[in-house]
Amino acid sequence: LDSSRTMGACALKVHPTKGWLYAGGPAGLFVSEDQGASFRRLREGPIHGLDVVKTEPDTIHVATPTEIWRSPDGGKSFEALGVPPNPPAER
Repeated sequence: LDSSRTMGACALKVHPTKGWLYAGGPAGLFVSEDQGASFRRLREGPIHGLDVVKTEPDTIHVATPTEIWRSPDGGKSFEALGVPPNPPAER
């Protein structure tokens, strides 16, 4: 990442066995394999949600504005899981 302004607000998750840091936000999904010294982009486009499955640590779920995606291989590939549900309207 060039700077924190490039990423904006983001979600952070840590791979439970490898210690990799995943960061998802307006600029996309990134991974750092060197404790945050450098990042590489895994996916472009805004990321609204991010989760690493503890029991399957190479499985990542990301939510974009239009779909939920799953990566079974640490971010090398992604498959669409469907459209996220609409949140309940605020009253």
